[in-house]
Amino acid sequence: MAAQKDMRLFERIRQGDQRALADIYDHRSSLVYSLVISIVGNVADAEEVTQEVFLRVWRKSELFDPKRGSALAWIVTMTRRLAIDRTRSKGYKSQSRNVELSVQVDEAVSSRDYSNPTDEMLLRLQSGEVKSALANLNEKHLEVINLSYYKNMSHSEIAAQLESPLGTVKSRLREAVNHLRNSLNAKVGTDD
Repeated sequence: MAAQKDMRLFERIRQGDQRALADIYDHRSSLVYSLVISIVGNVADAEEVTQEVFLRVWRKSELFDPKRGSALAWIVTMTRRLAIDRTRSKGYKSQSRNVELSVQVDEAVSSRDYSNPTDEMLLRLQSGEVKSALANLNEKHLEVINLSYYKNMSHSEIAAQLESPLGTVKSRLREAVNHLRNSLNAKVGTDD
């Protein structure tokens, strides 16, 4: 039934019916947004990609071929591609990695239940050191740390997402952890 509704809306969109675009947006935008946010991980980018999806539905509806699959499958495929393209863009990588990790470290600190203010202060100081150490990692190391420790992805999942061999992912992760450990140990050594 939903598939038939999508087909009717696509036919109307092809005829230039703007109301049909609004209807398909109302019908499918929450699904599109959910998929995008699961890939890009940030609200602003998810909103932009969602808008881009429906702009393409409007502008490229003639590319949809009902013989090859459902309208929903076409929308989902396009959504996934646009979201992945967004995460692969150089600007996205450099901007989001540092902000994302910094926010996640802060959230981890603020979500703890502290028995006394001294514990909280010490952990906040440590989180600042962790953020500083993370900032010193190169992009490839930062990427695997983010995916492994903050997104809880397995080594195999990381390899699939980065389109890299599993061994490469494991060695990058090991190198990144060693860099972090050395950076944090150096910081502790200078405080004495």
